[in-house]
Amino acid sequence: MSDLLELGERYWALGLPAAARSALARAHAASTTAAAAIRLAELALAQGDAAAARAHAVAAAKRAPGPSTRILLGRTQLAAGEVGAARMSLLAALDQARIAPWERARAHLELARAAHATGDGQGAAAQAGAAFEAALAAGTDGGSSDVGDVGDVGGLSPDGSGAEWRRGSGDVGGLSPDGSGAEWRRG
Repeated sequence: MSDLLELGERYWALGLPAAARSALARAHAASTTAAAAIRLAELALAQGDAAAARAHAVAAAKRAPGPSTRILLGRTQLAAGEVGAARMSLLAALDQARIAPWERARAHLELARAAHATGDGQGAAAQAGAAFEAALAAGTDGGSSDVGDVGDVGGLSPDGSGAEWRRGSGDVGGLSPDGSGAEWRRG
């Protein structure tokens, strides 16, 4: 089964979406896990096929009910124009106790997209703010991070004091703004 998943990934990387879908569909049929269904949904979203993406996301959510599949289901429902259903799926993901910090941020971002789709600017702003807070919390709580160190947020030093930055204390690439590597101070 993992061979078929890998084959599907390779076909996709080579620009052969039909072959990728075929290999992933065979992997989905041969397994009881949600990995192939998740990837099929992601590929369908990338190609703009919201109906197929939704069908694969529903299958993934049945095989592995959890926050990540609920978020994927919400994304596909939003792409299909089912804003109410998308909100329910995303809120269900947020209500789960085992949601990872980065999944929480992603769910709030998708809720912001849903609010924007309905013309709710205040709701979109509130959800975007919640996503930002969740991303900050995920980046600073010592958990696994896909985006690396948060670094300089809002001009504050890592300890929040606003004290001077020194080489290696979180500045971008260890360089000062002029590229010399010397210490630099907040303006």
